[in-house]
Amino acid sequence: MALQLNHGTINVTADDLDIRQVLEELFLLLGAQFAIAPEVQGTVTLDVHNVTFEQALMRILEPVFTYHIGPHDVIYVHKAGTGWAPGNPNID
Repeated sequence: MALQLNHGTINVTADDLDIRQVLEELFLLLGAQFAIAPEVQGTVTLDVHNVTFEQALMRILEPVFTYHIGPHDVIYVHKAGTGWAPGNPNID
């Protein structure tokens, strides 16, 4: 996998990699706090260049998963249609 931050945009190249690994590396690159729901599983193949963090994140997650930003700017990644957070699996 290749991740690169370049003047505010991101390049991501992943070939059949674990989605959790890709997400963790993306969040760590940006220094973001995050939590990933246990049901976020699968692999990712993508090659995007010069996109924003949000665009990269949505390309990784769609159509099965999504995210929301919770208290203290923590990014919660979960299955689309649910509102998950650690310790509170049913938040909206």
